[in-house]
Amino acid sequence: MKIAVVVGSEDDLKALQEAFDILKDFSVAYDVFVLPAHKATQEIFELAKNVEANGYEVVIVAAGTLAYLPALVAANTSLPVIGVPIASFSLSGLNVLFSASQMPPEIPVATVAINNVKNAALLAVEILALKDQHLRAKLLQYRDEMKKSVLEKNKELFEKE
Repeated sequence: MKIAVVVGSEDDLKALQEAFDILKDFSVAYDVFVLPAHKATQEIFELAKNVEANGYEVVIVAAGTLAYLPALVAANTSLPVIGVPIASFSLSGLNVLFSASQMPPEIPVATVAINNVKNAALLAVEILALKDQHLRAKLLQYRDEMKKSVLEKNKELFEKE
């Protein structure tokens, strides 16, 4: 049970810390690949073609200015690809959001909101949990704890009135 995380730059990598924390909390293994699409196109093709053979089950692709990076990976693998638009100096991540969410039919990219790296990690965990009951139990416990936390905060607010 392993996730490949592909980023277009070291700047994009910095934005992923919250995703890495989630994956660690769920004890999900991951490897990170920094591959700028305009400089390492062949390496991206090779990685995407071999992710399944190398034991990965999901691919998270984060990109700021390289709008086509999630599409490039998705076009070369049959594994689920989760696109994460990262707000950057150009177009604030809208370019990646539009590119990843408007894929042509038959090459899907699941796309989360701009900078929502936490949801990307949680979606990857949900996909893995389809085949792993232990991980599914941890995911359900996580959601239950979230719910309890929200209800407790609500109760505290109500009691202050």
